[in-house]
Amino acid sequence: MALMTWWRTDALPALPALPGFAAHRTDDVEQIAAVNRIPVREARARLRDGHHAYLATLDGQFVGYGWAATREASIGEVGLRFTLPHDERYLWDFATLPAFQGRGIYPRLLQAMLRSEVTTRAWILHAPENGPSGAGITRAGFRPVGRLAFRADASVALGGIRDDTRAWWGAATLGVELTDEPVSSCWCCPRGEASCGCWSPGPRLSGACACGVAVGVARRAA
Repeated sequence: MALMTWWRTDALPALPALPGFAAHRTDDVEQIAAVNRIPVREARARLRDGHHAYLATLDGQFVGYGWAATREASIGEVGLRFTLPHDERYLWDFATLPAFQGRGIYPRLLQAMLRSEVTTRAWILHAPENGPSGAGITRAGFRPVGRLAFRADASVALGGIRDDTRAWWGAATLGVELTDEPVSSCWCCPRGEASCGCWSPGPRLSGACACGVAVGVARRAA
């Protein structure tokens, strides 16, 4: 998965005006549960564990949501759980309603969260096959750090480094090693099955590998 970051010293790019857009943090568990389509008990548990919920609206209609972890966070795709420094945030679980995708909701919501959290550093991941997500994160002002993926021995590391200083901070925050060794070009293949080509020479530039597609199908069916 592509790791990206925003630091307080980074500028927030100006985005074209989107009349009627607004974003706010809320602790209303009923509202959070309805918009996120999760049980109220899960919404309440997330808030209790220090996660901040944000909702995006357009002309008063809910169009998207996202979460900011402030204490602990997990990345289920690679089996990581980590504790955040008090002045850092991990942004996760975002969605824009299908009817409003392509209108710039995501980058505007991200920027609203960064302004609200007043954090020193924020981290976010996106699956390499999810081009629209990566584009939205970039538009919001996040910079690429590296690729969080499996090594051949099935351990998780940060490779494909794009920024040495930020990669060091990112690895320290996530509790993983930096590596110059090859890492899987997808986010879900720890063993390098030949059928998906994750471990073939050269990086995978676009598209999902076979195991990534299989995992996605299984999750949608669950």
